[in-house]
Amino acid sequence: MEDALRAVDQEQHRTEVTTELQHANDSTQSSQITPVEPTPAPSLELPPDTDMTDTQVYEKIEQICRVEGAPTLSELLAETNEDTDDVNSTPWSQPKRFIQKPARFVSPVVVGPSIMPSDVSLSVQLRDFLLNNGGRIVKLMEIDSYVAYGNDVVNSFSTGNQTEGLFIDAFSSILIKDDRRNRPDTFGKRIFFSTSISYLLHSDFIKINGETHDFSLDDLAGHLREYFQNIMVPVLHHDHWSLYAINIAHRRVDIMDSNNYNLIGTLESDHHRALSKRIVKRLSDALHEVAPKSFCRFGGFRKNMWHHCYITI
Repeated sequence: MEDALRAVDQEQHRTEVTTELQHANDSTQSSQITPVEPTPAPSLELPPDTDMTDTQVYEKIEQICRVEGAPTLSELLAETNEDTDDVNSTPWSQPKRFIQKPARFVSPVVVGPSIMPSDVSLSVQLRDFLLNNGGRIVKLMEIDSYVAYGNDVVNSFSTGNQTEGLFIDAFSSILIKDDRRNRPDTFGKRIFFSTSISYLLHSDFIKINGETHDFSLDDLAGHLREYFQNIMVPVLHHDHWSLYAINIAHRRVDIMDSNNYNLIGTLESDHHRALSKRIVKRLSDALHEVAPKSFCRFGGFRKNMWHHCYITI
């Protein structure tokens, strides 16, 4: 009897030990398992453009479309391309800018068909004849009110002498007549100032009868009331004439000078840098005083040198 009870007691003890071991194993396994959190729903808002690239924005919109059940951009593009031949469309491509080519610049001096330069050999022969012989009282030129005798030619074109404004004004008058006859579409759009304007522009640097005079804006303005788009100004400096063509439409000043500055060992800028600033600004101020609503100020226009322009002999 005792043996039977002892056997039952041992069996119960083994059962309790086994149960405790099973509970211990279950506790260990449960402590090692990481709980699984639910997957958050994708955000349906786009972050600021500065935080995403074009590709990221495209992918985000695709994701939002799938969540909302709407067709994606790739699906829409696929449907569009089925009906379109040779179409390459990128939804995020930037708009193309078409830059208009600027109009070709047309100089105020070179307009219309080109004219072959005349042979100056006869002019040189006439000059040499007048310098070496008589005939100085013979009338050689009469253009409008400009009359020149042999003596005037000698005084203007002898070596070391400056050209008198008489010949510059006569040449300007010829150019005006050429415009009227050969270029009627541009006639009246170019203004040729007389050399008297140059003397007034530069009165404090040019000696008349051995004296210079203070610059007067009022005197200059009084001579400009009969003049007004392209303005041709003969400029005298250091006994040498050059021509300033002020192009208001193109906002530039063309400077034509017959001197070969490389040959005489200097630069064009040495002659015209300060001169052009002074002359153009004074003229601009005077014209603005005459007609402030008709002229823009052109003292700061870009200066452009025309190299070796043979405008004088």
